[in-house]
Amino acid sequence: MALVEGDSGYELFSRITSPFGRKGRGKGEKRKSIRTTTAAIIAVTLLGLIFLLYILSSVSLDSGFSSLEERLTGDNVMRAANAVNAEVDRLDSIANAWATSEELPEFIDSGDTSVARTIFTDGRLVDVGVNILLITDSEGNILWHKYMNLDYGHQMPTPKSLLSQIAGHEDVLSNGTTKGTLMLNSGPMLIASRPITDPEWAIRLETCL
Repeated sequence: MALVEGDSGYELFSRITSPFGRKGRGKGEKRKSIRTTTAAIIAVTLLGLIFLLYILSSVSLDSGFSSLEERLTGDNVMRAANAVNAEVDRLDSIANAWATSEELPEFIDSGDTSVARTIFTDGRLVDVGVNILLITDSEGNILWHKYMNLDYGHQMPTPKSLLSQIAGHEDVLSNGTTKGTLMLNSGPMLIASRPITDPEWAIRLETCL
């Protein structure tokens, strides 16, 4: 408090000084700066942890999906292989039944292809899903053949390209008993072959895979 001389005499001039003066304001600003810095550090740390968790979870999910995909692929391959083997075994059973039937000796004795056509009708091949039937000798020469279009259910001329490809596999044609997959230019073909009663002849069944 102080007296100040003015035009009308002395006036009472009062100035109250805040206890939080310049020194107090400096401490307050410093505490505010520390709080801001601490909050920034915490925020950056949390963001880093979130990003790290995201990376770890992504890697874990990718690894899990990859393992699942590999397992499913392996299962599908196994199922496909089992299906192919089952189909080959089915063809082999049919070939064996036809090769040992009592209907073929007449054809073997006479060589009359009309007898073979009577025995192996369109419906007979369509019912068992056989695309092509071949009768060969022990040297692999094709003596008679019949080609079926299973989609339309009737006989069609055997494609020459197919006959030439099959004839190229002499090791298969000359073997009386065989079964498996024959790789052709047009794709894989399942085959089953059994010798007829006369060991010089063999019946072969083939179907497209």
